[in-house]
Amino acid sequence: MPRPGPVDGLGSSSQQSARSYQCRTSLDAFGRRLGYSQRMRTELAALAASIERQWSRYGRETPIEGLFLTHAESPSGVIRSVYRPSFCVVVQGAKATMLGDAQYFYAAGQCLLASVDLPVTARITEANASRPYLAMSLAIDPAVVAELVNGHAQRLRDESNAPAIATSDLDQDLCDPLRRLLDLSDSPHDMAVIAPLIRREIVWRLLRGTLGPMLRQIGLADGRTARIGRATAWLREHYAETTAWRTSPRSPI
Repeated sequence: MPRPGPVDGLGSSSQQSARSYQCRTSLDAFGRRLGYSQRMRTELAALAASIERQWSRYGRETPIEGLFLTHAESPSGVIRSVYRPSFCVVVQGAKATMLGDAQYFYAAGQCLLASVDLPVTARITEANASRPYLAMSLAIDPAVVAELVNGHAQRLRDESNAPAIATSDLDQDLCDPLRRLLDLSDSPHDMAVIAPLIRREIVWRLLRGTLGPMLRQIGLADGRTARIGRATAWLREHYAETTAWRTSPRSPI
């Protein structure tokens, strides 16, 4: 995979080291204001350094399938997109996502989970050159969720009315596997074997956490969230067709 040129004027290792140090110190101060523990501030700083390093090498799309990075030095305009089932973590800066009339705000040390395909609008609300917006997004494999839910249902909380999208504080125990997954981009020979194991660990920790009941719905084929997901996926694939979807007998609802 070709490597992009220097990002944001970072052309030398000394400049990148200075940028990394500046990122760590600003994150530490921000974390103290929010009352994060020293360990959490350290974990966020390590994640930020990994994102900066991988962004400078690969840009948005990493060599790990379904793992994407965002780096922005200024607030954005409105971004229209479809969120696939995914887990997004903000490491620095802040973002707002709108689904209909509902707004979801999440900043450094917080995350967003989308459990179905959802048409949303979003905007980066906090970013500047000295403290850029840094985030990572990981696609969720419903098959992995289903396997873990079916094999360990007794250990997981159930909630049939879980929302399709939600934000939460990032579980501190997720920081280490997220960083290990990021850093795995540096080890292409290990990627095929280790990446699925780390992704499985991340899904398991999500299932055991605050967002678990919501994520659990992805793995239930007959669950409300899964039905909504099939419907929105069908609409996305057939959007350009001239036949109105509501009259089509092929609708999966």
